Amino acid sequence: MGFVFFPMVGRGIFAAKLGLGIAPAVLTLAMMLSYSVTMSLIYHTLNRPPSVR
Repeated sequence: MGFVFFPMVGRGIFAAKLGLGIAPAVLTLAMMLSYSVTMSLIYHTLNRPPSVR
């Protein structure tokens, strides 16, 4: 998104032309990290081997 869509709409790489500094890049990083952690936890939970009783 930061390399393709923002430059296509005239915002520059990682929306640098908005004048917000590195905030858009940091927010994008935070969104991607939270998504990847959540998905990995769900994947790990769903693929857990059955417990032996």
